[in-house]
Amino acid sequence: MTRDELLAALRELEGKLRSAKVQSHFAAQDEHTRRRFVAVRIELSRAIGELTNEQLATIERQLNHLDGDLRVGITGLQRVLDDLADTVAIFDAAGKILGLVGQVVPLV
Repeated sequence: MTRDELLAALRELEGKLRSAKVQSHFAAQDEHTRRRFVAVRIELSRAIGELTNEQLATIERQLNHLDGDLRVGITGLQRVLDDLADTVAIFDAAGKILGLVGQVVPLV
């Protein structure tokens, strides 16, 4: 399981823990059980937050590494879009930017 898959699975579980069905179930439990449930849910949310922060830090490092190439690519695409003279150049410039962005985050 990749880190992204883990994060997606944990987010799904967090959503289920916050569902009306689960909330109703634990609302009917004794106070000790309700407190344990809330503590577990809070801990899961904290873990998700930490994984998300780690993921964002990784993306930031990758963007910083590609900063120069991204700036050149964006400027190039802006220039060919301003001219609108060469359709192929527009596709090429956009493709270069998407290739760089694809190195940071998978494009669907």
